[in-house]
Amino acid sequence: MQANRLSMQECALNLVIRAKSKAKLDKSLKEILSLLNNAGLGSVTETIGLKPSYFSFFPNNANINPRMRHQTSQVIASLILFEKNNTGFRANSWGDMPLSVFKNLDHSPYLFNFHNQEVKHKGVLAHNVARVVGHTMIIGATGAGKTTLISYLMMSALKYSNIDILALDRLNGLYSFTQN
Repeated sequence: MQANRLSMQECALNLVIRAKSKAKLDKSLKEILSLLNNAGLGSVTETIGLKPSYFSFFPNNANINPRMRHQTSQVIASLILFEKNNTGFRANSWGDMPLSVFKNLDHSPYLFNFHNQEVKHKGVLAHNVARVVGHTMIIGATGAGKTTLISYLMMSALKYSNIDILALDRLNGLYSFTQN
């Protein structure tokens, strides 16, 4: 499909590198900078703009990214990778089914769980089922739907037996979801 026109979009590529030691971090950084430079992409190690760059990863904060630049839609399209979608995990520590099913951008199912790995239940005694972590944090602007999302996920978790939920709420946003 061709429209014979381009549009301008704001674009930035920020990479967060994690390592177990400063030496490993420096080595990874050197390798990544080399790969980017060999591909003809200008790259820098952030210093002064480190905090705004980090916080620009969170919802509604893209405008504070100091590396945001205008690019044409053609350039942005060439940067997009078409990877295999993440499908989530079929089971978690609580049971042999996902907490909920959402849709990926291509409308394929995403099996949502709080847990960070799949847990096997078949052929395993109940007291021997692995207990993996499921820490979760939801960040968003006021009115973005954080309370609605976590309320839905808590109600979905009630399908599992032997589950206790402790919900700490500000301004009684969960009140309507927790009343009989």
